[in-house]
Amino acid sequence: MRPIVYRVASRFECQTRQAKAFGGDLKARLERWQRQLELWVSWEQELPRILQEAASSTEPKYEKGVVSSYYFTDFVASSFRVMHKLGVPDIFLALLQQYELPAEARPKIEEAARYFAKTGVRNPRTLKTAIPAYRKTLAYYQELHGVVEKIVSSGQSRGTEDNGASVLSAGPFKVVNTGGFDADTMRTTVEVVKRATHLLAAKGLSKVCYGDILMSQQIAKSNVLAFYRGDADEMFIRADLKGHEMEAVEVVVHELAHRLHRQFLKTKDRQISLMYGKIKRGRKGQEEAAIEEIKSDPRNWPKIGDEIQHPKTKHRYVVSAFDDSDKLVTIRLVDDQRGFSVVDLWPILQWQGHKLPHVSASTFVTSYAGTKPSENFAEMIRFYCLDKLPDDQVKMLVPILA
Repeated sequence: MRPIVYRVASRFECQTRQAKAFGGDLKARLERWQRQLELWVSWEQELPRILQEAASSTEPKYEKGVVSSYYFTDFVASSFRVMHKLGVPDIFLALLQQYELPAEARPKIEEAARYFAKTGVRNPRTLKTAIPAYRKTLAYYQELHGVVEKIVSSGQSRGTEDNGASVLSAGPFKVVNTGGFDADTMRTTVEVVKRATHLLAAKGLSKVCYGDILMSQQIAKSNVLAFYRGDADEMFIRADLKGHEMEAVEVVVHELAHRLHRQFLKTKDRQISLMYGKIKRGRKGQEEAAIEEIKSDPRNWPKIGDEIQHPKTKHRYVVSAFDDSDKLVTIRLVDDQRGFSVVDLWPILQWQGHKLPHVSASTFVTSYAGTKPSENFAEMIRFYCLDKLPDDQVKMLVPILA
């Protein structure tokens, strides 16, 4: 069952599907947002009853149309999802792209864009902590609504290319100046984006090079130079790149690798995870994988009655049974009809002359690549574009990109 707040909001979404597109009417979105805020505010009057019910230690029950304690304990996480469903995060992206933002409002809009770029937020654990969290979250959403409403009502649209350019071309990209940055700063950013585009195109990955890249004073944390927001397929880049140009180029390539994964290679999640696991296991893991591949080939399986000689003791054995599911071989000495042994297939194959395959295994290209499969993929793409990816990892990556 979906969270209560999410279900309550669904009717607003159904009534306003015409505003769902990113380029829709911002004022219509604001109206939807306002109606949702009014609904949430109305829950406050139910709190005395809910607290009294909680004090009686009876298990709360959900009744359709009746506000219960679940509305509050689930509010932080569910309201976050509701805001996404109503298209509120897209409002901030639209403002950054389409409006001249007042200096006092810009930090708030950028902060909101970063907040809604998260994949989710957590609920408090108890009703006692959930009520202050409900009020704080609701007040934040109300504050954002007021800021956005003021900007939209002013109607100060953004211009395009000129000397104080708000939008500049960078190959297939449009770099959007969201903070009134000077021409020199814009040129530096455009050059960074062009160099990243060239690196990706040289490896046949130009399909990720499209759309807007939004310039911002700060993205997420202070040390982040660029950021890809997957749910909206939007790219952000820091404005103050002077002295960090090459590092920024590599970060842009890394972030666009996330676009490649999310927009074009989601069907290959399993292969990307297996590649991560293979690198994580290192040389030993890759040797084990190679041995398993040899053992799985029916052409290498022994047949009942085959005679095998131990290479050191020179004792001769005969195969009396083979389990092809567990790859276990039952053998006995040729001269002994009673005794027998059950051994793994690999030693038997080695007796027959199969060699341990040569493995030149590399580790994760960076420590950050080792955090999870998606980051390993992005880092591998970065190193691949720089021609620094180890040969064994190139052989793993190229089939996924095909």
